[in-house]
Amino acid sequence: MIVRSKFLFFKEEGPDENLYELYNGGFRPVQVLELGCGNGRNAIFMEKMGSKVDAVDISQNAINWAIEKN
Repeated sequence: MIVRSKFLFFKEEGPDENLYELYNGGFRPVQVLELGCGNGRNAIFMEKMGSKVDAVDISQNAINWAIEKN
């Protein structure tokens, strides 16, 4: 098990604060393509808010984290 002491942005929980504000302000895209989804935190949020989301990332580890969270 690897323990990291520095902050890793892609391990953060919850959606990006700007995305959260957009959705709470009435922004509701029907379909979204997220490139570089990382751990899926934004994709999962957008899907819960009613958007159809396709998310991709170059890192298989990141995709695995997203699958585990969903």
